[in-house]
Amino acid sequence: MYKKIGLMCLLILVCQHANCKERLDSLAATVNDIAIVESQLDAYVKFLVSKEQRDGKPVPENIKSQVLAKVIDDKIQVQLAQQAGMRISDAIVNDAIADYLERRKISIDELQEELQEDNITLEQHRDFVREALLVTQLQERAIARDVIVSEQEVADLLLSPMMRNQLGEEYRLAHILLLPKNNEALDDVMLRADELVDKLNSGTDFNKVAMQESKGQQALAGGDLGWRALSQLPTLFVNYATSMQEGEISKPIRASNGVHIIKLIEKRQQDDFTEEVKLQHILITPGEHLSHQAARDKLTNIRSAILKGEDFAQLAKQHSQESATASAGGIIDWVSPEALTKDFNQHIQNLASGQLSEIFETSQGFHCVKVLDKRQISNSQAMLAQKAKSILYEKKKMEMLQLWLESMKENARIEILNKNYKI
Repeated sequence: MYKKIGLMCLLILVCQHANCKERLDSLAATVNDIAIVESQLDAYVKFLVSKEQRDGKPVPENIKSQVLAKVIDDKIQVQLAQQAGMRISDAIVNDAIADYLERRKISIDELQEELQEDNITLEQHRDFVREALLVTQLQERAIARDVIVSEQEVADLLLSPMMRNQLGEEYRLAHILLLPKNNEALDDVMLRADELVDKLNSGTDFNKVAMQESKGQQALAGGDLGWRALSQLPTLFVNYATSMQEGEISKPIRASNGVHIIKLIEKRQQDDFTEEVKLQHILITPGEHLSHQAARDKLTNIRSAILKGEDFAQLAKQHSQESATASAGGIIDWVSPEALTKDFNQHIQNLASGQLSEIFETSQGFHCVKVLDKRQISNSQAMLAQKAKSILYEKKKMEMLQLWLESMKENARIEILNKNYKI
């Protein structure tokens, strides 16, 4: 789950909990009348530097403008989530921390030692995780349910040369986005990009430059976009990614709103075979008009009714708040586990066909799932429809998320009080 919420989303929230005096003369910015003070930003930068150094990554000397931009984004989203009555339970926080410890192969005591070096208590860390998950939950509710992939879009992708020839490969890219400054012409942005590419090809660290210069969503993660199938990459990047060697840096890529630079970190082949599951699902989401316990109790009663013989499909149509599947009786047609979130998949992966899950909670709400069937499929042309749909869904979701974030910022009251910051 840590992977899903993203390291930067988690780390930025250090600012909100840093022990500091909010003096008037130390204000950096306000977001809907909530103060962001210099000492909060300093606390985050210290935490970020420590984390990046532990991972062996370089950190630019001055990244506070990038930090402030991300803090503003997250504060807006946390406020919106709280206004909507969203909450993250202790159990979900525990699962997220356990997953993080497992991936890093460290104990809770070792984590606590790292936190103490940055003057952060374990309880504060739990608050950071909770609020980062809250941001993720808000994004899922605001965006995921409105993402629609048509059958024609799936068919078109399946027929594309990209899908036929490149589906078996995944690419890990790092990315830098340069935007115009103060009505700067795009030609001038291209000149700045040319200079950066020259520096990068001369040995300047890409990770460091991305953290300092990029305006992309993953800037504070060194621009790392993670592993993606070719069809999940922005269209602008496709021709470059397929022709680049590992470690190679692209020339500046001009777009309508700015200029991109990408680096191919590495590429790999996907597995030839994939397990798929067919599921039936009911989701009950706590909110302003349904408390956390009431949501759990409601789904517990529904599960009991299913065990007594009532029809799952009818109950899903009546009660499920998963808009994409409720009208179809909760059916999630053949899907690979990689298309499901990790916190969802871990509760169904050991279920046999025909088995009903216990009630479990994720950042979306409470779930009850029945595994209808399982199968092993090859990644052949005839069996790629679900994978194509998943690729299109993720791509559309990321595009909508960016637009949604910009819209939220336009409707927020943001004031930058320290003019040294370039946001």
